[in-house]
Amino acid sequence: MGIVQYFEAYNHSFYEPIPGKLSYTNPVVGQICWAPILHIDTIPRIFEVERHHPKQHEYVKYKIRNMKTHDFTGKGKLPVKLLNLRERQEVLIHGASRRPCVLIHYGETNYTDIEPLLRRMGKSHLQRKNNILLLPLYGVQNDKGHLGGFPPVMVARIRAMLYDQFLFFPSHAKALTMDSIGRFDSLQVLVNHHPACDFTEYKVTDDMFAVIIGMLKRWFNLELDKNFNALVELCNEACPEEALPAGTEECKI
Repeated sequence: MGIVQYFEAYNHSFYEPIPGKLSYTNPVVGQICWAPILHIDTIPRIFEVERHHPKQHEYVKYKIRNMKTHDFTGKGKLPVKLLNLRERQEVLIHGASRRPCVLIHYGETNYTDIEPLLRRMGKSHLQRKNNILLLPLYGVQNDKGHLGGFPPVMVARIRAMLYDQFLFFPSHAKALTMDSIGRFDSLQVLVNHHPACDFTEYKVTDDMFAVIIGMLKRWFNLELDKNFNALVELCNEACPEEALPAGTEECKI
């Protein structure tokens, strides 16, 4: 059985509504939200910018190019308005999509007695508040007009939990509009500040969140508990023969 059939067999749910009043300043671990997720380029792209005129810092000229070995070494350029760049810093440019995500961590250790010191030193960023760690969800290819996303053969392998970095999330009438793939290889940190994150009224269940934690351990090559191993083994065995990786007779963990 795949992960969906496993949950159905044991009467587990993937999602559940969040009780009580919701607030973006107090999100819930496992909550589903929408957030801008960066497209990761194989070679980082540099937004090379400098003043259009040495005495004017509001108007600039720029060039978008691939990163080179001499970048991040300092060029002695004049500062540009609204770009707080230090000597050895560059501006990277990325595409991004607004995607559904699962919040898998919120909050951090902060000491209030350190805050005045950091403010005086201009280093408040060293103790940043309201960090959130998001697991982005990507759509799958289907016959309803969504031609992008993961093709069927990959989806079959993901449902069988063959990948360390992918996890299947089924669609839900209110929580998630289409079948999706959680990408652990694209985890993203954001600061929870409106309107960066738009939180829904739904979260993944404790059962599903336990699978997410198991996948994180698996991805980091940590010791896995027996229940998670049993789930992976059952899902592996359900991999359709036509979706098996080339050169293998059966799916393995």
